[in-house]
Amino acid sequence: MPGEPVLESVRRSVSRWPLWELPRWLQALVAGVVAVYCAAACAALALTRVQAGQLRLFVLLVLCSAAAVELTRRAAEPSGLYRDVSAVWDLPAAVLLPPVYALLAPVPRMALTQVRVRRTVFHRRAYTAAATGLAYAAASLAFHAAAPGLGLGTGTGTGRHALLWMLLVAGCGILKLVLNDGLVLTAVKGSAPGTRLLREAAGPEAVFGSVAELLLGTLAAFAAAHAALAVLCALPLVISLQRALRRAQLLAGTWAAWFRLRHLWALLLDGSPDFRLPPQPGTRLAARYRLHRRVVEIRDAQLALRPFQEGRAAAEAADAARLAGLPQDERDAVIEAAMIVSALGARRNGAAPASQTGAAHGLPELGNDLESEADRLLRVSRAVRYSPIVRQTAGVLGQPRRETGR
Repeated sequence: MPGEPVLESVRRSVSRWPLWELPRWLQALVAGVVAVYCAAACAALALTRVQAGQLRLFVLLVLCSAAAVELTRRAAEPSGLYRDVSAVWDLPAAVLLPPVYALLAPVPRMALTQVRVRRTVFHRRAYTAAATGLAYAAASLAFHAAAPGLGLGTGTGTGRHALLWMLLVAGCGILKLVLNDGLVLTAVKGSAPGTRLLREAAGPEAVFGSVAELLLGTLAAFAAAHAALAVLCALPLVISLQRALRRAQLLAGTWAAWFRLRHLWALLLDGSPDFRLPPQPGTRLAARYRLHRRVVEIRDAQLALRPFQEGRAAAEAADAARLAGLPQDERDAVIEAAMIVSALGARRNGAAPASQTGAAHGLPELGNDLESEADRLLRVSRAVRYSPIVRQTAGVLGQPRRETGR
């Protein structure tokens, strides 16, 4: 059939999606949230009557959000979970416009971030956009349902009336934060079980980012309620705060990665002190330089272990990880950790190095992207310390081999 090659190509392309590497329950969660978002957006579009004034305000808010993303993209987007105050323009859309605009507001920002700032796997960006849109839609419904009961009309008023209006907006913003963080942190924990949820949800950076987003969003909503163009006055403040927050997150993340890699670094360099690079003057507080040096030292020590590596460790760890249903990145980390532990044990026990080293068995080469390389080594470090598969593999390989005769 003429259409079969096309269908087969589509099937192979779909089968290679990173989504299928996630646990089944997480696949269902991602697909379910995105499906609910799409259904809610279609229903809201069908039920909402578009008005010119509302559409103009929505376009203005989207343009402000796009400007904030574009003007802060050189600050780079931290890998993993992070706080982004450029979402402050979504709260005015949620409280001043019908819920359909709250559903749609995150999509242009996420698309621009994907194209202009940092590319990541599509299902993560789509899930984040869907979770954010649904959370803001819930906040929008809550605001429009509660405002008449509190005697609040369409305007903010003055005095006590304005105070009640801002408190209601802030309360709806808190509702959005709770719903959005609940959905996002559930997915983060599912894809990276080693993530500490308390630190991600209630750490100093997380609290500061959430409070800043909430206060600036409330301020922008109050300004837009009086004059739409007044939101432009908040744009320089949002851009400055976004840049400062991004830099602080990157700096804190860099120092945290450097510290958490210490166990793997010490384990590898314990028997290979020659791979420790000499300290350079003036770099004591240079976080990125010190993380890069630690990654290089770890990789150099791993290369020195290659003559002691055994393919059996990689094969047994791969089989056990596959049976455990681990995602691909966690599976690779477990395989690499098993290779490290088994090779260290062989060298410690006085095994003779192999005259010819085979393939690296999943050991990746040092890349140019320091953040992704550090993330991978952090997964390897967690697997070395906590994975039962690594302990089991190292224990089996550490036993003396039985010679069989014929």
